[in-house]
Amino acid sequence: MHRLEFKKVYKRFGEKVIAVNNANFFVDEGEFVTLLGPSGCGKTTTLRLIAGLDRTSEGEILINDKIINALSPSERDIAMVFQSYALYPHMNVFENIAIPLQVRKMSKSDVKTRVGSIAQMLGISTLLDRKPRELSGGQRQRVAIGRALVREPNLFLLDEPLANLDAILRHRMRGELKALFHSVDGTTIYVTHDQEEALAMSDKIVVMNYGVIQQIGAPEEIYKRPVNKFVAVFVGNPQINIIEAKNAEDMSKLFSSSKVNALEKLTHDGKVEIGIRPENIVLGKGNIFGKVTLIEPMGANLLVSVETALNSEKIKVKLFISNTVKISEGDDVNFSIKESELLFFLNEKRVDVEG
Repeated sequence: MHRLEFKKVYKRFGEKVIAVNNANFFVDEGEFVTLLGPSGCGKTTTLRLIAGLDRTSEGEILINDKIINALSPSERDIAMVFQSYALYPHMNVFENIAIPLQVRKMSKSDVKTRVGSIAQMLGISTLLDRKPRELSGGQRQRVAIGRALVREPNLFLLDEPLANLDAILRHRMRGELKALFHSVDGTTIYVTHDQEEALAMSDKIVVMNYGVIQQIGAPEEIYKRPVNKFVAVFVGNPQINIIEAKNAEDMSKLFSSSKVNALEKLTHDGKVEIGIRPENIVLGKGNIFGKVTLIEPMGANLLVSVETALNSEKIKVKLFISNTVKISEGDDVNFSIKESELLFFLNEKRVDVEG
């Protein structure tokens, strides 16, 4: 197993574009770490810097405490799985998986043994004679992963490998991928913009935006204790509700008097906003009132949009159908909020509020 470290890494394109801005993070041996963020946040560039496909403008990248900045991609012994699969169409599955071993001039018998073992692990032993055009999307992805696994590299790099799959297959494959890379003790860096994927698969998540690392932490920490408003809004489905704490009268409907006093003091330092996850709102009881504007069925859940009496703020409420009071669009409703689960932001940075 191998570990990776970024120390004050920058990547600039020209004078104005900073794709990676002072990145510092550590991937321990055997960890599955996800780089998460919207398109253009710098996550794929970070992956390319690790692979050696791009060179750093400043800073150091280390594998097992050895600086690798000057090493070529082949010298880094890193396997990368791309979104596009990158399979050779004129070769069959066996040949596609075997390429890294043939480059190393491994004997034919050893190549056959190694490829056979990987194919069995991935459940594609019966497909070894097929060409990529004869495979489904999920099968092609397994072949691309097999080609990475067969090398037994220092690190596995995966760049949105599930993006081209349908929703059902993506859901199944993400569980299989996590189990697979843990079973081979692989140190893995995974890139995605899908926050559900990141939460489900990762040991640790690195959230990025505009080239800057916003937060590093375990999935539960990222979700429950986001460091700022960006992380809170980006991570979570349905998206978190954000309302502004404007006056004591509105806040008194949400909180105890001691918390209202604490929040009023914070408003003197800047803009205070309250983050409310849709699953932490309880309809049918409480002293906050509103009108249902939209109901969206989501399988076992309902997503209910409510225009509230709090400065006409609109919020989303997530309900389990089996526990739901009967409601319709246009209904007047009352609700309460699980105060212990609320998040508070002062000038977009999360703060703890006593009370």
